[in-house]
Parts: sequence; structure tokens; C-alpha cells
Amino acid sequence: MTELKQASVEAHDLRKVCGRLKQGDVFTRMKRAKLAYKQAIKTNRVDEESYFSDELNDLLLSKDVSKFWRSWNAKMGGAKISPVINGVTDSSLIAQVC
Repeated sequence: MTELKQASVEAHDLRKVCGRLKQGDVFTRMKRAKLAYKQAIKTNRVDEESYFSDELNDLLLSKDVSKFWRSWNAKMGGAKISPVINGVTDSSLIAQVC
């Protein structure tokens, strides 16, 4: 990823130096480098989501509920914090106020 990003930045900088051409070899090089970097980001994101899904699925199938929820909370952000409504942050008091 780092190499693809660096190649994209260098190609973009070269295009700026050459007067921001909208066609030709410099433009084509910049577009290809940018596309390769974007595709790598997308592939990485899909692989991450797949990994999370597979790991959670394996824990669920093994019927280890404790590890499943520990993994779920680690990946999905854990417990949500109550908002502040009328200066109150405790969810039970918010429910009474509303």
C-alpha cells in the first residue's frame, strides 16, 4: 500500500510540474497509479471485512459465546455511550426525562 501511494503521489507531482496535462503519457501514468492505489484500498477493505466475518463466524460455530462477544465488541466498538440530553448522561435518567 505504501509503495502504491508513493507512486501515485509521484505521478501526481510530475503531472503538476508538467502543467497539469489532460492527455499524454504523464496523464496516463498518473491515472494508472491512482487507479492501482484505489483498487488496493478497496481490496484491503474487503479482505478486512471478510476476516472479521470469518472470525466471528468461527467463534459462533464453536459455541464459545464469551469469546464471540469479546471479539464482537473489540471489532464493532463495544458499548455505546449515552448522549447528553438536558444535561443528563445516564440512560435510565434520560428515559425518565423524555
